[in-house]
Amino acid sequence: MKFRSYALPLCAASLLSACMTKIDAPSLLPRPVEATRPDDLPETPAPVAVDPAKTALAARLVAQAKTADAAFDKALPAGQRSGPQGSEAWIMAQSARSAAEIARTPTLDALTELDGAISAATDSGQDPQELVAARAEIQAIVDRQNQRIEALGG
Repeated sequence: MKFRSYALPLCAASLLSACMTKIDAPSLLPRPVEATRPDDLPETPAPVAVDPAKTALAARLVAQAKTADAAFDKALPAGQRSGPQGSEAWIMAQSARSAAEIARTPTLDALTELDGAISAATDSGQDPQELVAARAEIQAIVDRQNQRIEALGG
C-alpha cells in the first residue's frame, strides 16, 4: 500500500517536470525563405560577355585538335586490322595503334585544357557557351579516334 501512495505523486512530478523543461529545438514554423514565392525571388544576373582571350583559346585548341587529328590519320592507316595475337598483322596493328595514341595526345591535351577553361569561365561568371561548343567539336574528334583505335582490335 505504501508503494501506491508514493507512485501517484512520483508519476505526477515526473510528468510535470517534463513539461517545464525548455527544449532548444528548431521551430516548425516556416522559414523566411519558405515564405517567399518563386516570383518574388530576385532575377539572376546575366552572365558577363565572353572574354576575347577565351575565344582565341577555344580557336587555338580546336586548331590543335585538328592538327593532331591529321597526324592521327597518318599514323593509323585506313583499313588496317589486327590478326591473331602474335602474328605479323597483329604486331603491325599494335605498332600503328601506339603511333596513333602518341599522335592524338595533343587532341586529349586540348580537351583537358578546354575543360579547365570552361570551369574557370563558369566560376568567374562568364558565359562558357563558346568554350562548350569548342569542347563538343574536340570531343567529336576524340570519339572518332576512339572508334578507329577500337576497330584495330587486340
